[in-house]
Amino acid sequence: MSSSGWTVDTLPARISDATTSHTFGQHRIRYLRTDAVIRLVSFADINSAIDRDNRLSNSSSLKRYLADDEKKPLMNRIKSQARRLFLMCISEGLSMDYLHGLLQVGVTDAVVQPSSFADTTERETFEKYRWIFEQPMKLDNYSFGTSIPNHSPVPINFDPLEAGTYIAVGSSATIYRAQFDKRYCDIPNLEKNETDHILTEFCAIKVFNDSPEALACAEREMAFAAWLASCSQLRDDPHITKTFLGFSYRNRRYLISELGAMPLYYLLQDEKAAAHDMVWLRTQIIGLTRALAYIHGPTKGRTASHNDIQPYDILVFPNEGNSLKLTDWGRADFEDTSNSQHASSELTDASSRELNKPSDDGVYLGYVFVELLVWFYDGPERLQKTLVGDWSIVDPRNLKSHFLEPWAQKVLDQLRGRGTNMPAVMDVIASMINGKPMDRMNASEALRSFEDIPDSW
Repeated sequence: MSSSGWTVDTLPARISDATTSHTFGQHRIRYLRTDAVIRLVSFADINSAIDRDNRLSNSSSLKRYLADDEKKPLMNRIKSQARRLFLMCISEGLSMDYLHGLLQVGVTDAVVQPSSFADTTERETFEKYRWIFEQPMKLDNYSFGTSIPNHSPVPINFDPLEAGTYIAVGSSATIYRAQFDKRYCDIPNLEKNETDHILTEFCAIKVFNDSPEALACAEREMAFAAWLASCSQLRDDPHITKTFLGFSYRNRRYLISELGAMPLYYLLQDEKAAAHDMVWLRTQIIGLTRALAYIHGPTKGRTASHNDIQPYDILVFPNEGNSLKLTDWGRADFEDTSNSQHASSELTDASSRELNKPSDDGVYLGYVFVELLVWFYDGPERLQKTLVGDWSIVDPRNLKSHFLEPWAQKVLDQLRGRGTNMPAVMDVIASMINGKPMDRMNASEALRSFEDIPDSW
């Protein structure tokens, strides 16, 4: 922003009637109707803005200043080629130094005419140059709670208005595909894009809406993600979706995480592929159980619970051997055990990873395993006929385990003869969903039991 304090407030009040707003990433960019540009921008306005911008003066710390005899050619060029850009910059609080930089690389009003923005490439031009000349705030890996100033560009490339870019829409947030400018945020495990080496491959950006309920959910999820990131064994677990960073910007909250191909819910509607063999099945069941045991803790003086385990909240990652990963921490919570004998500064052996108490997480993970096994052996059509209602899309907290348990136990009995050691596998899952809490296996106990079964399920 110009140090002169030159803002949209100094323009005629009619500017609001002459602008059309679009959203690119998290930036609101205003476009002005052609008939309004000449009426709103006078030569005196341009002259005043350039004179007041200290970054174009001899005192500029950027050492890209203009001498007095160079300012007039710049004013003439703005008047003839960049009046629209001039008003955009003033409206967005951007400096004349930035506009000068745009003109130096050939960006003029002709490039950013509203009619040309139907093309995605042209639509990105204004923001790409903004990243170059107005340096974005650098975002540190695994940082949560950073607040980015309203006028600072963010090194994220996504367009909510572009059809097909969003992945999922919920009551509190929308998830989009996104890319990062690696010069300002070197997110681990995200390689550079093959066609544009400045940008990363796609990740997921969760954009929370601005309702009080959504903001509360965002704060809870951000706190949980920060805790996961602070524990290396949780952060690096292959069955927990990695959340890289979170920040607030223009009264919204954002979380950035790795991008899965789809929720497990949709995989269970397709026929299984050759890659979904018995080794894969065993790896996913043991891996998800271990991930849940790690989350339950105690870890760094806390136990935690997911509180919403269902096929929608488990993602599929084809590039990692079709690995299944827990995700979505919007309902997760903590329990402080720092004063108990279970407290630990790091994760310890499996026997102490989880407090010895019943957990609904383990019950609903067991139900996920029942669905997974039916799909694995008999396919999606049989799974749909087997389900009692569609519990996968119901809030697990509103379900009664005594309603689902008889159905699940019956299904497990039907699957016992499918493999050499499958009866033992079914016994463990049956114990996870046991209707009597005192007889129910927690995740750590289930993990030990799964690992004790020979590899040949």
